[in-house]
Amino acid sequence: MRYRSISLFALIIAAAPLLFGCSGSKTVSSAVDPEPVTPQSIVFDWQEPYKNKLDEFMASDQFKAQGSGGVGASMFDLRDLTGDNIPELMISPDTDHGTPCQIYTCSGGALSSLGETGDYGMFRFLPALGLVSDEYQGTGFTIGKYLGFENGELVPVVTYSDNTASAATGAIIVHEINGEEVSLPEFDAALEEYRSSPSCNMGRKYTFGEKAVDYAVYCSESWGAVLTPSQKQQYRLLLSSEYEAAQQTGTDVAFELCDLNADDMPELIISEGTFDGASCKIYYINNDEVSQLDGNYGSDGRLGLDIAQSVFYAYGASENTYWSLTDSSFSAAGYTASDSTMECGRKFLLSPDTIEAALN
Repeated sequence: MRYRSISLFALIIAAAPLLFGCSGSKTVSSAVDPEPVTPQSIVFDWQEPYKNKLDEFMASDQFKAQGSGGVGASMFDLRDLTGDNIPELMISPDTDHGTPCQIYTCSGGALSSLGETGDYGMFRFLPALGLVSDEYQGTGFTIGKYLGFENGELVPVVTYSDNTASAATGAIIVHEINGEEVSLPEFDAALEEYRSSPSCNMGRKYTFGEKAVDYAVYCSESWGAVLTPSQKQQYRLLLSSEYEAAQQTGTDVAFELCDLNADDMPELIISEGTFDGASCKIYYINNDEVSQLDGNYGSDGRLGLDIAQSVFYAYGASENTYWSLTDSSFSAAGYTASDSTMECGRKFLLSPDTIEAALN
């Protein structure tokens, strides 16, 4: 593997820690611009149950610290799937065929399972509809369902099957929705809402390294409380402008708040899409103003982040490109990856609702 590095000067933002507690939701200060807080000082009642579940999984026979050839190790994800502003925990044991994701939720500090779904250690989620897609394609046929969350479990909203791919073999073609045979136009119409809704793969965002677990559980969901109202408003205006532009171009824009330089202040990453060559723009807070980092970063609209080393990177066909905001003399030649990495850039598909969700 060849490596290429580009060094960047650190973004140094002073932050005075302030204890800030809550249970399940953030406590909002009445001050217009409250004193800076650290993400670790924000307390949610789901944090310890999820940390305990991750520790329990790491001690189990299902846990794989390393996969075959360095690929396929256990990973996990945190994302609000049910629309209650509390993230669910998803654990991906590996990337083998037939391996589903385990999904957990937390209410009042009590952990419960929402079931398992997916394949190859991940599943497809439709954020706008709050639904999970579960589809299997066999030889000449497709069966699938869209599932929603109801009463603490995954339940089918619509099921379907189709064997159009068997037409060349002379098979009788049958299209079914919810177990009933329908015409092809009826079949397509019944699934149009689901097929046209933007989706993202879930389950494999974080590795199980200590720093990655700590960042995910104690930092990743706290940025809305860390940013001041004026800082959030600046990010909100920027994202709203990007959304308006995306509506004109039809591009699949996404974004994420992520701390790239371990200063307890999130950078804003905006991904222009998932097409080949798609890149990310990075914005940061400097003296309470938003500035853009020169250049475009990432590959396929995503960045990798080594949380322990504060190094972010893009995968390339023949070489990786690495950057550091904390070390102006950084060189990839002397860099050794840690076990605490994550994918960043596409946590939220850009929309007015997700802008408010990220900045609440």
